[in-house]
Amino acid sequence: MSSSTLWNVQANADYVGAIEPSFGSAVREARQEFGWSQQKLADRLADSGLKLDPTAITRIEKGQRSVRLSEAVTIAAELGIDLNELIKTVENPTQVLAQARESANKAMRDARYALQAMVFEFNDIALMLEDQDEMLEILRAESGGIVNSASTYLPWVAERIAAISSDGWAVLSVEDRQRRDQLVDLLNFVTKDLVVSAEDYARYEAVRQQEGFLIDQFIDVGTQGQDDLHVVDLDQDPFELAASADDTAVDPDEHEA
Repeated sequence: MSSSTLWNVQANADYVGAIEPSFGSAVREARQEFGWSQQKLADRLADSGLKLDPTAITRIEKGQRSVRLSEAVTIAAELGIDLNELIKTVENPTQVLAQARESANKAMRDARYALQAMVFEFNDIALMLEDQDEMLEILRAESGGIVNSASTYLPWVAERIAAISSDGWAVLSVEDRQRRDQLVDLLNFVTKDLVVSAEDYARYEAVRQQEGFLIDQFIDVGTQGQDDLHVVDLDQDPFELAASADDTAVDPDEHEA
């Protein structure tokens, strides 16, 4: 059994072991909010067909007595609380980690799509400025003469974005230098090859068309390190790359962060 499997087993065992004390604590808080004594709760449970004396309730609230599912459901119903609310303070670490990785992966895909849309739109504007003198004049006036050709538009935009960034776009402050550098590297990987030369694009297309191979557009940042990264080497012969498609092709929507 691998160390990661052992960790998962222990983590889930700890989770299961923490449920009953957490449940008992939540029951006590709910009971006290109603102003009920343990005898009062016992009487109400008895009216619902569940026989628990005050001593049993005390043990449940202290996490010293196991609770059957039918008992938990009846107690929750009598307190007018969803059963999930009574155990919500306990989080399964395996599920929490899986949810966090899914969220990170979705954010990475969304960012990639948004960045693709951004560069397409800005490129379209630059192309329009090459052909439409009227549009160029509009931006010339707006920029105070800075944008006087299509080639000066994007640098002007970059300066405006830099000014906005310095005025307070949200940033992440990371004290750990190594992790900060790793996050910057991750951003660079995600934005890799969003804009390529016509020659590189032709080589991408050659690989895509060879046996329906789809080049990876997203990076797997799983727990195994950089061996999991699937990055296309543009210096590699596209037909050699296509020949190894079965070993390297993955669905970007199935990657896990």
